[in-house]
Amino acid sequence: MMTANLAHGLNHGANNRRVMARRGHDAHSGSWMRRIMTHLLIVKTVTPEDESRSGQRTRERLRKALGLVRLVVAGLTGLVATGPALGASCFFPLDFFGTQYEDCMACASSPVWDRCDLIVPGMDLGQEKAPLEPHTALNLIGQSPPNTIWLTLYAPSAKRTAPPLFGDATYHVAVLNSEINGEKCGCVFALVTPHTDAAPNQCGVGTCVCDGKGTDFQRIGLVNTTTGAWTNWLNTNLSGAWDTYAGTIPPANCDHNRQQLDWHMYCGWARVEMDVLSNADGTITITGRSYRVGAGDNADPSRNDPNSPEETLMGSDSVTMPRPACLAAIGQAGVGGKAMQARMEISLRDFKVAPTSSQEVCK
Repeated sequence: MMTANLAHGLNHGANNRRVMARRGHDAHSGSWMRRIMTHLLIVKTVTPEDESRSGQRTRERLRKALGLVRLVVAGLTGLVATGPALGASCFFPLDFFGTQYEDCMACASSPVWDRCDLIVPGMDLGQEKAPLEPHTALNLIGQSPPNTIWLTLYAPSAKRTAPPLFGDATYHVAVLNSEINGEKCGCVFALVTPHTDAAPNQCGVGTCVCDGKGTDFQRIGLVNTTTGAWTNWLNTNLSGAWDTYAGTIPPANCDHNRQQLDWHMYCGWARVEMDVLSNADGTITITGRSYRVGAGDNADPSRNDPNSPEETLMGSDSVTMPRPACLAAIGQAGVGGKAMQARMEISLRDFKVAPTSSQEVCK
């Protein structure tokens, strides 16, 4: 009963953490420890509804919370060799360990569009089963509609008033989708000019890898940073190559939104890359590539390892467009997502930018 009570409290704490996310974004490293304490200290009486939940889900919540604690303790004692210590620098790639999100990123919003409370650092949402462990990640949650994007931009705290700007470059992020309900996308963004009251309707470009029920697409498009609206430039059918629920043969046949039991061992990671190239004739060329992480069959654990050097190209395509008036030659880089008729549960990590020209302004 204590395990069930604690697990229920952990779930309740996760909801509280979502509400606290934006406040933590404006704070310093103490916000990380406050989120941990929220997970650990909230204990609530189990209701009959709770008792009817899958014991498997209860164990998963408890195991993930304990895994999070292990990471924090290891970071504080200097024992983590695979990730940066708490308060780490903002060198690429970012895996959103510790306070890295608060230290290195700033959520984008406007008076009419704001999803900052729904961008939450923590452990990934992949529901891994032991012995697999979750990974640190930036989690995007919430509902669509409204059909506005989730967007957070690279802005190290030491340079927040004048953040690094990038131009022609390769932009990269790893993406995990933990739900099958509608279409959900993990995206990387470039040339972004945030909204200001003095200069509304600015924009940026993005490339997304998208997973829907039975359909997968790569989407390239333009985002309006005043309205949060996305305009498609190019859609590439990935022919169902991204198997969200992996780890079993045959694949899982469960939908979380229908409260079915989990039959999968883990969720599979993908990677999306975007090349930005400014052309002499005033046009801009965006090339997107989407990969499935890992190798082997669906049960191979490398499919759940975002650090795996193995990957399979799912699709690649490019589009050349006249440069919109709102799209600057240099701008901020970032990550985020979009969804259509779905409950968003996407995890992101390994965000990086590799400049391909002298247009990077700050290092």
